[in-house]
Amino acid sequence: MTSTRNRPVGRRGVEARAERGAGSVLTAAAAAFMIVTACFAVLVAAQLQAVHAARAAADLAAIDGARSLAAGHEGCSAAATTAQANGGELISCREVSDDVEFVIAVKVAVPISLPIPGLPTEAVGRAEAGRTAE
Repeated sequence: MTSTRNRPVGRRGVEARAERGAGSVLTAAAAAFMIVTACFAVLVAAQLQAVHAARAAADLAAIDGARSLAAGHEGCSAAATTAQANGGELISCREVSDDVEFVIAVKVAVPISLPIPGLPTEAVGRAEAGRTAE
């Protein structure tokens, strides 16, 4: 007669050998989930960083363009130089001015360092700056 004294027994009286290795499978699944989640978080962070960089480059380009317009110079060329110095590219620039008031509107694109397939490869920021009588 075989003794069951040394064999592990589950809650229902069935030997626990059938469950051996289940913890390893669950641990591997949890590790894989954590790796995929971390990779996704890095991709989202790259997207957000590019959006913030594009907005900042557009703001700085608009301010520099407005400063240049106020000094009587070409506003869009100054905006393009500033956008490029901040890692972006000036996509569009519009100057509206008269003797007293002026506004410059710019659109700047910044490349995304880790693009997600199927999504845009660059982030776009828009800004306006100038002097108005209001």
